[in-house]
Amino acid sequence: MKATEQTIRERKNHHAALVALAESLGRTGKTGLQLWRQLRRIENAARRAMEDYCNGTLSEAGADKACDQAESAVKRIFGGTLPPRFHVNRDPRGYALKLLSNDNGSEAATRFALHSDWGRNQILAPEID
Repeated sequence: MKATEQTIRERKNHHAALVALAESLGRTGKTGLQLWRQLRRIENAARRAMEDYCNGTLSEAGADKACDQAESAVKRIFGGTLPPRFHVNRDPRGYALKLLSNDNGSEAATRFALHSDWGRNQILAPEID
């Protein structure tokens, strides 16, 4: 399926926002697409682990370990620093890697034009179709 112009524009904007986020944390040298691909691999692994946990095929300790691994991997991508208000979501119905919003939307996480969910949480590695 060929991407629409709107999808291409949204992806480009998200990739630019990832670069801005990385630069704000002192990390340069990677394109937005490279950052997204790295984050997407972590997203998929964390989400799969949370599905396994909810389905009873992964223990709570296993879920904790998966979250810790995701956090460590994201930290490595951003040069040893986690983005502001970073959170690994344990609900498999949504994305796993998020930057949580404040109730008033004024937190640093909202200054990046990343894809967001209905709760104004910003998503690091969404599938934009």
